[in-house]
Amino acid sequence: MYAQAVGLGLQAQNEMADIKIRAERKAGELLEQALHTNELHDATTSLTDFGIEKTQSHRWQMEASIPDLEYNAYAQTCQEEGAVYLRR
Repeated sequence: MYAQAVGLGLQAQNEMADIKIRAERKAGELLEQALHTNELHDATTSLTDFGIEKTQSHRWQMEASIPDLEYNAYAQTCQEEGAVYLRR
């Protein structure tokens, strides 16, 4: 949204969106791993202790569930076709 607000082109906007999505995918992977290894199942610890909302955690884990090849193909197609990468 910032890139669009300051008038950067679609390619710059897409590059920034890609960075954001890849970071969210990594966060989702780490959360999924932590949840399955019981690292976050301590009765005194919750996602909110880390500043993560339940809906954020869910969204990041859903993003992480998309195979890398499929995501990379999507990202490449958006760049090649000049399509809008992500709208929320």
